[in-house]
Amino acid sequence: SPLAIAFRMRTGREPVGQVRAECDVPYCVAPDCVEDEPGRLRIREQLRYLKGTAERPPFCVHGHDQAVHGRYERDGTAYCHECKVAQRAARATVAEQLS
Repeated sequence: SPLAIAFRMRTGREPVGQVRAECDVPYCVAPDCVEDEPGRLRIREQLRYLKGTAERPPFCVHGHDQAVHGRYERDGTAYCHECKVAQRAARATVAEQLS
């Protein structure tokens, strides 16, 4: 993808996971704006610490290991990806049953 190419141009290595632009410009492929999954995680974790937010708990309320399933929103808010996937699936099931 163009984002992966821009990432390789900037870092000289293959991206890990999805590459996304961290700026708010739609369709941006500027090498300085793109990050892979570990890069986004690091940036968002640093933002969380700069804001004085507590460290992410090791497990979510449903017991999912946050070292594996933990993610951060752009503003540094922590969430469990596994729980989010389950919530989406439940909503889709309800919507399907109502149709």
